[in-house]
Amino acid sequence: MATHHFGAAELLSLTRELYCNLPRTSLLLSIGAGSLELREGFSEAVQSALPEAFRVLETTVCDLLNSPNYRK
Repeated sequence: MATHHFGAAELLSLTRELYCNLPRTSLLLSIGAGSLELREGFSEAVQSALPEAFRVLETTVCDLLNSPNYRK
């Protein structure tokens, strides 16, 4: 299974297959590759995008957890 190349549709399909369920809402946060050169670790472009991606992810998760529609 080449999970490195899964898209949103494939991940949701795998979720349904593994858990016999799908989330009511799903969001996708992605960062462009920056470089497709074979290397260890992230490219400089990806490394520089990570702080903003973390901020967006944290804000989104906090907003969802504080939403009146969130079921615990």
